[in-house]
Amino acid sequence: MWEKVEVDKGKALEISKEVGWRSVKIFSISIIAVILYLSIYFTIPQVYDSLYGEETRQEVLQEINASGTDEFALELMDWENREFTSPYFKQEENWHRRYMIYKNKNNDLSIFGAGGPASWATYSGLANCYGYANVFATLMEDRGTEARLVEGRGDDHVWAKYKRNDTWIAVDPSANKTIIPTNLGEKKDLSYVVSVDPETGEVVNQLTSKYVDTSNLSVKVTDNGRPIENVEVELKDPELMRETDRYTEPRKMVEKNTAVNGNTSFRIGNGEYLLKIRNPVFFLDQTYTRNVTVNQNREIEIDLSEKDTKWKLFNLLNLKFW
Repeated sequence: MWEKVEVDKGKALEISKEVGWRSVKIFSISIIAVILYLSIYFTIPQVYDSLYGEETRQEVLQEINASGTDEFALELMDWENREFTSPYFKQEENWHRRYMIYKNKNNDLSIFGAGGPASWATYSGLANCYGYANVFATLMEDRGTEARLVEGRGDDHVWAKYKRNDTWIAVDPSANKTIIPTNLGEKKDLSYVVSVDPETGEVVNQLTSKYVDTSNLSVKVTDNGRPIENVEVELKDPELMRETDRYTEPRKMVEKNTAVNGNTSFRIGNGEYLLKIRNPVFFLDQTYTRNVTVNQNREIEIDLSEKDTKWKLFNLLNLKFW
């Protein structure tokens, strides 16, 4: 026999509201905690650099006993490879890795600070290829030698170069070696290479053709045959996704906007890429994606009225998660 039980609907509603408010509070506290942690994580390296950056870099310069430019460059790379360890390799799977804290060569725990200032890498003893190259270029500049970062965008690798007299010398500090550009290009299917000022982070020039054979890709975007201006055209390289499970998304290479005639162009290494179009229309984004193979100069016209495009809410903060 079933027993009939009377339910106090008012009390049940109160309990439901209380549980709901607790869930909201827990969620809100979690979000605030994450924001605070990320703020601290990315702020500490910058604060350290503003307080102790110059002093830290000068200590390294004094430690390296070399007079000539080439000799100093080689000694600096040796020093980096003695002092730095990569957070991506030889790291135990412990709790601290979940919080982006790693062990350096002294077995001390430290914040990695990816993409942070050179002084933080020298202090923490943690560096990826960008960290190695950034420390190298920054200290060469501190010494009075013109230097640049060199980024293989789409290939997730950064190296450096420095100027001796009127000649640029390319080096890979993370591998502790001098580079012959064409040899590096033969070993890696580089897609898009730029040099970057280590102080400002601004792109100085495009270097792809110095490393690999390149072709020109011209893209024209139209709507019912009418050219569209200020359409965002982006190229991504999926090569690393095929090489390792570490990469789950294609690497961004370069992004440009179309001119009044709807055209934009790219000088890139030959290969297979992902082409993305983003056309902002009021509060919506019209997007279109396709694969493209480049092995010679190529022109592509994309008429959005004829394509299976997607519409998304316009992102006011310009944060792209697609």
